[in-house]
Amino acid sequence: MYYESEQYQKSLDQLNTILEVNPSDTESLDLLAKVHRKREHYLKALRIYYFLVKRDFPLGRELLKESDIEAVGLKVLNSVENDDLPTRRNLRHLLNIGITYFEYYQKENLPTKEFKNNLIELSHKYFEICRDFSYELSTVHYYEGLIAQVKGEKVKTTDRFQNALDLAQLDGTKGTQREKNLKLMLGDSFASRGHPEIAQYYYRELKYDEKSNDSLRFLATNYLKSIEKSYLGFDVFYDIQSIDNVHSLNRVETDNFRTDSTLQKRYKITDSNAAKYGFGVMYMTDQTDDIALRFALNYDELKYSENLLTEFDRRTIEAAVNSNVKFTEWTSFRIGGGYKLISGSVYEAGFYKKNQRELALHGGLQHIYGWGKLGFFIPYVQKQYTQQFNVNESKMQYQLLAHLFGDNEYFSPAFHIGFGTYNGGGVFSDGSLYSYSISNTIHLTDWIRFVPTFDYLRRNSSRQIENRSTLNWGLVSHVSLQNLVRGFSLKFQFHQNRVKTGETRNLSSNKTTLSAGINFIF
Repeated sequence: MYYESEQYQKSLDQLNTILEVNPSDTESLDLLAKVHRKREHYLKALRIYYFLVKRDFPLGRELLKESDIEAVGLKVLNSVENDDLPTRRNLRHLLNIGITYFEYYQKENLPTKEFKNNLIELSHKYFEICRDFSYELSTVHYYEGLIAQVKGEKVKTTDRFQNALDLAQLDGTKGTQREKNLKLMLGDSFASRGHPEIAQYYYRELKYDEKSNDSLRFLATNYLKSIEKSYLGFDVFYDIQSIDNVHSLNRVETDNFRTDSTLQKRYKITDSNAAKYGFGVMYMTDQTDDIALRFALNYDELKYSENLLTEFDRRTIEAAVNSNVKFTEWTSFRIGGGYKLISGSVYEAGFYKKNQRELALHGGLQHIYGWGKLGFFIPYVQKQYTQQFNVNESKMQYQLLAHLFGDNEYFSPAFHIGFGTYNGGGVFSDGSLYSYSISNTIHLTDWIRFVPTFDYLRRNSSRQIENRSTLNWGLVSHVSLQNLVRGFSLKFQFHQNRVKTGETRNLSSNKTTLSAGINFIF
């Protein structure tokens, strides 16, 4: 009663009186260790637990001496073979040793970093033993998640907290303070891994749960504000491009130059360099429980180094708006659109496309699972450009997208599969479209991220000369400089693009791009 009412000195006095009469009373020793932990006398608590393990568990003395976790695991395995199993009471003492070491680690003003690391490793050892014997797994996974968090093992942190939450909901502790703490930690874990949608789910549950205590609700509300608040982003970039077969000509076209000498000269320019530069502005509204809007405006210019190719210099302005409307905490409906204006010429399959205008619309559903995100979208694009007369092209696809969160920091792939139809607008033949892509996010550190990408698009047409396939692969790297300037980051890209066109599949155009950019978020 003294212990439960936090009168620890009175509890200590009473326990000492009992232990003078019966110094080996297990329950009194166990409670005495808890009193020492509450008073932050961790070494005294550990001495009691060590005494109880040595006294009650034949293998206990060896386990206490062993520092190597793998060696401990072997001894535990041998104990199973020898039928020298610990009782639940033995395991309770071992679990308490692990918790005590972790509480000791959390104490301020510890002597050295090495000392703190030793406390973490010792704590980990005893949780491993309890996990091997499937003892109090929800508690064990909870503390292992805390240890993984300390070590910066983000994926393991999420995995351990998720296991602890699942087990807590199964063993009758649903709705308890322990479960709510786990939800807060899971939200924090997903947010640190770059999955704010899942973090929002756990934070909102706590914010609107009337049974959450004030401190939890306060934390959840503030975490939500940090994720959901509106922000303004700005970026600038500069590309250097090296292109061969600038016009993507096939053999028929190269064998039938027009008589105009200027065009002949221009067609003879097969290779060229180009520079592309521009900027973008993006604004995200406050993300309420129901809807969020994202507005973007981009501008860029492409200039060739060859004077005879100035007709193909291009200027592009693009505006877009996207919305995310929640159906449930895990499912959202996404709809958006954009308008693009391209000033300049593009040559494709014997025709010049000048002053293009593009209207894009898309809608679809996205659902979040424990393993990742799955989405189904229908994008529609209509192109209008000037030639001898106005031409309207259009295409519509059905796209399935999947993003897996992965089981480590180096594996978080995203997949895309799409198929659809293409309308050539009377100039080009109608046809079909197929697209595939895969990318993977690699977190080298908290501030360096690599994303290798691979994309393939194929357009089939009734006129074989209009067939077109595009293969693009590259590497994008993000370097966050948050520690130096809040919201500031760098972006570097390498891309290799290969386009095959026309009747002869061995004729193609290759483009290599190196890009550097600066991003800033207010």
